[in-house]
Amino acid sequence: SSQHHKKDNNNRIRNLVFEKSHVFKELSKSLTTCFGLSSHAIIPDVYVRHVDDGNLVMIRVPRDVIDKVRTAVSYMKKLNNQRIAASILSVNGSARTARIATMREIRNREPKSEMTQMRLKILHNRLQAIRSME
Repeated sequence: SSQHHKKDNNNRIRNLVFEKSHVFKELSKSLTTCFGLSSHAIIPDVYVRHVDDGNLVMIRVPRDVIDKVRTAVSYMKKLNNQRIAASILSVNGSARTARIATMREIRNREPKSEMTQMRLKILHNRLQAIRSME
């Protein structure tokens, strides 16, 4: 699961948990909102491959529907009943280049520290596991 922190009205920090199923459900809703019945042909080909602690999600879709999925992602406003601002960071042609782009984005987002290196290693291991499932 991916945990995020948000302050509530009393400035207490609470954990937000995002699972692959949450992302898939909201993306499916967004596709249906944007494209109506034609989205039912797209949804079976959408795979949420990875969700991590740094607000990054890896989604696998066929090339011919990437523009529709990009549109649907941009219209996603909530995830697990929490407001979000979703955007596409990169589009890659293979799982390998997607993993490389994801690792690069994580490295760019976080300061270099021993803990960051450990998290990168854990994420790298998770991405390797995803690779083995393909």
